Amino acid sequence: MVLKKNKGRSWNEERKIKLIIERKVGEIQNIKNERRIYMINIEKVNCIEDAKICDELLTKLIQSERKFNKNIKSNYIVKGFFEKIYNNDNNVIFCAKIDKVIVGYIYCRFDSDCNGPMLHQEALIDGLYVKNEYRRRGIASNLIAHAKKWVKDKNIKNLYINVLEGNMEAMNLYYKNGFKNFEKKLKLGGGV
Repeated sequence: MVLKKNKGRSWNEERKIKLIIERKVGEIQNIKNERRIYMINIEKVNCIEDAKICDELLTKLIQSERKFNKNIKSNYIVKGFFEKIYNNDNNVIFCAKIDKVIVGYIYCRFDSDCNGPMLHQEALIDGLYVKNEYRRRGIASNLIAHAKKWVKDKNIKNLYINVLEGNMEAMNLYYKNGFKNFEKKLKLGGGV
């Protein structure tokens, strides 16, 4: 960079400005390096190994919900849940992988019987979790999009999710993805 004397600035002031600019450019390059672009693959869970990892993420989801529901056991661990159901036709588990490592999942299942009071079968997103370090990168929205497509392909009319009161981060995610308030669930008791 060639420094030319500007109106009213000394060579020392110009040199300070040059150093500040170089420092800022370096900071911007560091920020770009920290925001590494990841190739995200969304795929249906189709093996026990992936189902076990989703069980671990379900444990993390349940533990994270303790902020909103004090009735959740602090030492609760999910074991064998997804292993038993990952190949059942009445549900689907999609996982998000980066470099072949699962960083999130969504679990969606049929929720009502057409022989019951409902006119149409419904589906429920019964779990969605993305590891903290991979949040705010569109992974959860991508997982929701896959669940929506699964629901549409199954000719299911309604898809819903239950969200704990106070979990604004989750609620905002669902609002952003087209969900609307539908019903309120009320609780009586002092354990929350």
